[in-house]
Amino acid sequence: MAKRSTTGKRRNRVPGKATDMEQFACHESMAASQVPALSTRVDLQVVSFRVRICDPDGVSAKAAIDGCVHRGLLCDDSAKQIREIRYKQVKVKNSSEEKTLLIFTPIDEDRNDQT
Repeated sequence: MAKRSTTGKRRNRVPGKATDMEQFACHESMAASQVPALSTRVDLQVVSFRVRICDPDGVSAKAAIDGCVHRGLLCDDSAKQIREIRYKQVKVKNSSEEKTLLIFTPIDEDRNDQT
C-alpha cells in the first residue's frame, strides 16, 4: 500500500490510526493499577477542572470513555453498560490544577432502575 503524500505537521500521520484527541495527563496509570472491570450498569459523572470553562455543549468525554473500554474497565460504552452521563465543570486558578475525573456509580438494577 502506497503512503499518501502529505505536507506540514501531518507528514508522519499513520493512515487509519485514531486521532489523539486528548493530551496524556493523568496522576496514575490505569495500566499500573489493577482495576477490575465493572460488572454492573453504571451512571457516569464527568467532572472537568479547567482554567477556562467551556460552553456546556463543548465538553466531551468520548475519548476518555473509549479509553476505559479499551483498558477493560467498561465492557461497553453503550446504554447497556452506561445508563446516564452527567457533566460538571469546575473553574480552577491555574493549568497545573486542570484534570478530568470520571466517577462511576454502580446501579442497583433491582432497586431503582426504571429505564
